[in-house]
Amino acid sequence: MHNHTAACLDIGSYSTGLLVVLREQGMIKRLHEEIIVTHLGEGLSETRKLNDDAIARTLNSARDLIRTADSCKPRMRIVGTAALRQAENASMITDPIRDEFRMDVDIIPAREEGLASAEGACSGIKGLENPAVVDTGGRSTEIVWEDHGEKRIVSIDTGCASVAEEVKKRRIEAGTPSSWISSRVEAVLDGVDGPWNRHDENFQIVLCGGTAAVLGGLESGRPLPDGLDQIHGMYISRKKLSEWNHRLADTDDEGRIRLGVSADRAPVMGAGAGIISGIVRRFPSEAAVRISARGLRWGVVTMLTSQAGF
Repeated sequence: MHNHTAACLDIGSYSTGLLVVLREQGMIKRLHEEIIVTHLGEGLSETRKLNDDAIARTLNSARDLIRTADSCKPRMRIVGTAALRQAENASMITDPIRDEFRMDVDIIPAREEGLASAEGACSGIKGLENPAVVDTGGRSTEIVWEDHGEKRIVSIDTGCASVAEEVKKRRIEAGTPSSWISSRVEAVLDGVDGPWNRHDENFQIVLCGGTAAVLGGLESGRPLPDGLDQIHGMYISRKKLSEWNHRLADTDDEGRIRLGVSADRAPVMGAGAGIISGIVRRFPSEAAVRISARGLRWGVVTMLTSQAGF
């Protein structure tokens, strides 16, 4: 069997990330993974358009990451998520990349994003049964589960960056954002037919995305990105999730940095923890919670390496 490389560049609402893998003897091995906070969706809720600074940050980072990947000559796919789905001027990102690198940016629908994220998030986790995957992004959150053999998905326009902007705009009183964010999420989910309504099912909740990975690093004491492999599949109790929600949401950026959050993630970690807490509370109390260090990019490269002729 030949050795092959595949790559995914993920142009997200808060970060732009690259994953390059090698498929060798039927196994997938990470060669390079890099994430740059670019905050493409900055201010998008107000204008429905990407602003010039966000476009410049994202294009510069995307160019650097594409060149990094190109050194491995991989089969590559570039995907865009919620910010590019929502922006009226998404072509300000897609056109320059196509013109410069002759590569299309696939702006994928929420369902495809959720399914690919779930595929990646669950890969390599031992003892995982009946997963309900929660992928918290910058401007949307996807929840994926299986119902009688059919993949189901709920996508809500609620993400760590958009909620953080809302908290700042509303000037939520210090010391109360954690409760406000969780209650807001629960209100959004009221009436939504999700896995939490399947009381006869014993789900394992799998948290993925940047917020989940940081929570895993904080709880385990393993700094990221070096600790990614160590936190993948770890269990975290609901009590600990609640504690982290209050500690991260009810402080400022400096407080989050003192807790161990990187400076570029600090502005959104409180909102992200609140979103996760609000969703997890919807599930029956016996549902176990696990952290995944993988997600959309892993799902995309897994699909690339499974294609005919790879």
